[in-house]
Amino acid sequence: MPGQAGEECSEGPCVILSLQSYEYHFINEEKTWDEAQMYCQEYFTDLAAVHDEEDQKRLTDSTDFQDKVILIQEKKTWEEALHYCRAHHQDLVTITDSHQQKWAQKRATQASSTFVWLGLRYTCVLDLWFWVSDEAVNYKKWGQHGQFDQCEMCGAMDREGHHEWYSRAETEKFNFICTR
Repeated sequence: MPGQAGEECSEGPCVILSLQSYEYHFINEEKTWDEAQMYCQEYFTDLAAVHDEEDQKRLTDSTDFQDKVILIQEKKTWEEALHYCRAHHQDLVTITDSHQQKWAQKRATQASSTFVWLGLRYTCVLDLWFWVSDEAVNYKKWGQHGQFDQCEMCGAMDREGHHEWYSRAETEKFNFICTR
């Protein structure tokens, strides 16, 4: 049948579309190549296949960010969490895409509080949300009715469900996610 992969299109216009989306999982265990392959085939599909530079970038970004985020299971206000992260690690976490969201979600599920603080804060002076790392807030995962533009509000991720973001009073005490 014309239009299938490997076939020529001889009967008019033909479009072959191949959408390949891979999800990478970094397993932080020492294994031989054979052991790694057996593990991946048992729990996933196979070892990661890198087909082009875009795959390489996604794989590198994915594992780099995973290694850089850490859940702190102490309950602190947003400002206390910010100071803790800056003193002991680097900063409160900034989430700029769905891959970073995924790794932060994995950490959030281990929290002992219902929410975890993110490095997201609202400023009344400029009437906008901003990341403490100065990244633009382009990627968003606000829950329905989760975003309130009010003074002294900060962004927190729900530890359960869809791990959406919610405006919370900066004086509430939650676990938090730092970047290293």
